[in-house]
Amino acid sequence: MKDSEKVIQLITTIDGVDEVHGETKVTASELELKFVGEGQKLKGIVVADNKEIVVAEDVATHYLSTELAGGFVGCTVGIYTSSDVEEPGYVDANWIKLTK
Repeated sequence: MKDSEKVIQLITTIDGVDEVHGETKVTASELELKFVGEGQKLKGIVVADNKEIVVAEDVATHYLSTELAGGFVGCTVGIYTSSDVEEPGYVDANWIKLTK
């Protein structure tokens, strides 16, 4: 991977097991992340250099229901960054917008 490349992944963690549903590499310095929910499915999109790239789609979200999880699940949305080089990774988030 080049120094300027970033890997964007959509990952779910269920019972301590990570599953990567999709990933894409981008070199843009500014990104926009979009999550679109329809019914019990989720689509993850990254916008880089004015182009929308679908990272993953049809990701099941039904396991987040209280019936399946056995009670309140406390669902949250967040941004996470990591790095495989010695320098620590970071992310600057300018805004978050939730729409119906």
